[in-house]
Amino acid sequence: MEKQRKEEQERQILMKAAKLRLKQKAKEMQQLELNQIRQREANMTALAAIGPRKKRKMDSASSRTPGEHCQISTDTPRRPLQ
Repeated sequence: MEKQRKEEQERQILMKAAKLRLKQKAKEMQQLELNQIRQREANMTALAAIGPRKKRKMDSASSRTPGEHCQISTDTPRRPLQ
């Protein structure tokens, strides 16, 4: 009889500990979710403050073939790379 009471008491202690761990884990996950929401909102606010993205104009540089290079004219002669 005493053995059964001790086992039941131990089982109750283990159950309380398990419930406490579950509550802590749930609270931690909820905090992580709140932090993610705050971060997302901060990002959206920052993007709104920056303004809309500007679209790039389609110019002749984008229509070149991969082997072609843009020539830049300067008054000083360029030295070859070594």
